[in-house]
Amino acid sequence: MKQIKCYLQHIRKHDQVMQELEEATKKYKDFEVAYKEFETQKVCYLPFNAFLVKPSQRIVHYKFLLERLLKLYPKDHVDHQDTQDALDEVKEEIRGVEESVRKLENFQKVIELESDLIGVKNLVQAGREFIREGCLQKIDRKGPQP
Repeated sequence: MKQIKCYLQHIRKHDQVMQELEEATKKYKDFEVAYKEFETQKVCYLPFNAFLVKPSQRIVHYKFLLERLLKLYPKDHVDHQDTQDALDEVKEEIRGVEESVRKLENFQKVIELESDLIGVKNLVQAGREFIREGCLQKIDRKGPQP
């Protein structure tokens, strides 16, 4: 359970870390260049911020893994009770965490959107949320146009 406590601490500070990372890329041009250079390398198959979100998503994934494992174990299996106890502890810790993970993923989308949009500055701000993703259509006399 020490690892779960570590992940919970990470999740509680994650939004602060992401905000400071964004501010650093705007404030220090050398850091921004190194940051973007890293993201263009082959080893970086996701935006850097996505790697920061991964540990937060892991704790939620533990719950699903333990549930699947319990389905496979018969009741008389030597590890059944330990697995059930671990699942109960993880579920207890996750209750407040799932919303935090959702907010972190949302914040990451706002960061990615700002980097994708040319000429848009200061999109990333505390409290701002990404609401919808999809095709944008313009309505004119001819009807909806992509």
